Amino acid sequence: MEEAIDSEQVKFVIGPWSSGVALAVAEVARRRKVFHYFSGGTEDISGKRCHRYSFQWAASPYTAAHIVVDEYMKRHPEAKRWYLFVWDYAFGWSVEKYIKIAGKPHHIDFVGTDRMPVGTRESSGFLTKAAASQPDVLCLVTAVQDFIIQVREAHNFGLAPKTAIVQPWGLGVEELAHIDVQYRQNLWTGTNGYYANPNPIADKFTETHRKKFGLPPGYAAVAAYGMTRLVLRAIERAQSAEPADVVRAFEGWETEDWPGKVRVNAETHQTERNYFFLRCKAKDEMQHPHDYSEVVALRSTPLMPAEFNECKGLGSF
Repeated sequence: MEEAIDSEQVKFVIGPWSSGVALAVAEVARRRKVFHYFSGGTEDISGKRCHRYSFQWAASPYTAAHIVVDEYMKRHPEAKRWYLFVWDYAFGWSVEKYIKIAGKPHHIDFVGTDRMPVGTRESSGFLTKAAASQPDVLCLVTAVQDFIIQVREAHNFGLAPKTAIVQPWGLGVEELAHIDVQYRQNLWTGTNGYYANPNPIADKFTETHRKKFGLPPGYAAVAAYGMTRLVLRAIERAQSAEPADVVRAFEGWETEDWPGKVRVNAETHQTERNYFFLRCKAKDEMQHPHDYSEVVALRSTPLMPAEFNECKGLGSF
């Protein structure tokens, strides 16, 4: 990023994918006064590491966790025993924190939590511990290849599908396409991006993505598209390509875009937008090969209460 700013005069940065890397990128954006838009699970971009030049496109992990837990428990009020696998870095810590907060009103008993580094490819030891706790839900605060392997191993181990698998924060299509339909039984996932999003902007992007790549877009694709689209629209709105002017155009902005209704919180730079909760479909429910899930919830609330947010001021330009 430093090299791009120095050699290419970059003024706008979108990404990266990792929450841990994004926190470092956000510090460069602050110091070099470059506009930065990120989509990931850490709360710190719009929390204790907030500043004037960085924005968060993904839903707050507080919002995501409450939607996932509330909607799952609405359908399964008896599922009181949850066991967590958690990626041991910024993303996992934030989502774990709010899953446990969201669980309190439902009297969920978190019977175990195992933290693991990204890239943990062998989960049999963790699954043995989880099975011994006799959970109703195995909650996987992981993603990408680790999540895919854990789902397969949970089935091979005999824990699933009797025990539900709930992923609070996933990628949608990118992951589900790599999990055979028999392993998607009793699998529930939350995500910031799923192609079954009922608005014209999303429909057009899904159609374009299908034609180019042969499958509908997942979280990675819609995040890149959604952030880029909003940045370009904000440049037009500001009638300027200077980062400070575009920051001002973003702050407090209410509009319609890929997620549907969007509001950028002027005090925290958190984008308030819809979050998806999905129930994976059985084979006889699927209407086409990529019909992985039904959307059981799509909403933007509850928003994080002010007392939970650690952003104490965005500072000046």
